[in-house]
Amino acid sequence: MNLLFSYRSKAPMDVAGEAAQASSDRKDLIKVEQDLRVDLAYAALAAFQKKVVQLPRYEEPISDAPQFFIDNQLLLACELMQSYIPSNTELVELPVLPIFNQVFAIFYMLFNEDRGIIVRVRRDEMTPITGSHPKERFTQKFAGIYYLFFKPNHNTGSFEAVEPTDNDMKRNFMVLDAWSKYRVGTNGTGLDAASLDDHRDALAGSNLLWLILQYAATHPYYAGAAVAKDIDYAVGYRAVCMPPPESVAFHPTREQFPQLHLKVNLPHETRPNLYDLWMLAREHGEQRALHDNCQAIVGPFGRDFYERINRPVDFQVGHIFAASLNWIKADTEALIAKHQAAPDAIFGPFIVRVGEGCFSFVDLAKAQEVLAISNDNKKKAAYKKIHPENVSFVKA
Repeated sequence: MNLLFSYRSKAPMDVAGEAAQASSDRKDLIKVEQDLRVDLAYAALAAFQKKVVQLPRYEEPISDAPQFFIDNQLLLACELMQSYIPSNTELVELPVLPIFNQVFAIFYMLFNEDRGIIVRVRRDEMTPITGSHPKERFTQKFAGIYYLFFKPNHNTGSFEAVEPTDNDMKRNFMVLDAWSKYRVGTNGTGLDAASLDDHRDALAGSNLLWLILQYAATHPYYAGAAVAKDIDYAVGYRAVCMPPPESVAFHPTREQFPQLHLKVNLPHETRPNLYDLWMLAREHGEQRALHDNCQAIVGPFGRDFYERINRPVDFQVGHIFAASLNWIKADTEALIAKHQAAPDAIFGPFIVRVGEGCFSFVDLAKAQEVLAISNDNKKKAAYKKIHPENVSFVKA
């Protein structure tokens, strides 16, 4: 076994193979890693497709034809809807699936495997910056963070918020790391509430699958490097669905969709087909502006300068990863303690990337001054003078 240095993660990787052992040339090692990435991508796709095939269903799908049951429609969509990311490895491509299909299938898998989901939400309070500006901008302050644990309820077919057991605390689960921000003085309710407790209660009482599908339907289908990533998949989703015997209107709210659940689709059951579900999820997601909800966008001064999103957000997934409840608990408590130790910290709308981190500024001119400094250590020193209240967030 040989150690290969990953050019992407900047950390050693364990790899086996004659190519890695025979050469110390960095280009050869990079090619070995690219080969491994391609192999892993195809193995992961095959494993994913196999698990989709193994999901319980009322009847086996009709071969090469539109499907009546939504679980069979999802199976066919996962087979037919794919793109790829070009690879430098002898013209081999990395296969990718639309995020909507992936998320829906993963919820089915977790439900049938009786596995839980952790949802963590960070909240920030937005305060308008006074003065004359071309457009209204805000500073942000940390307003709290919480996490919930959802487990499958096989009677209702949904994930429900529950208190974790001691055994649950030790196990690894999928984590949906989310964020939310509200304007100071907000008097909203539910997911629009300023109160951390009210927001948590609203999320706990929501149809989690429906909320996440709204996010997935408005998210770009594929990674930015994928080929044909801008295709409108309305035609594809319609093609995998057998027309229903009669038109049924569905009227979900932001938080609830009574006809959407994860139990096996049975005959004569009123359920949305995959096309209707995708269209409704996209419609609700766009009403919530989830299609334009990046936390920060590249600003006008190059890729090391960003501007923070300039409006409230009710609930938006930022990252998906795996962790134990014990890890989430410790990490959340550490984040709370860090902000409690710096109660005056203010996070501005202008962000400058420095090394692997970034600094936020209230004043655009000050952000541009630091952006123009070439040395990272000098950038840090300048930032500490401009925003001394944020020093504890500057990594050495």
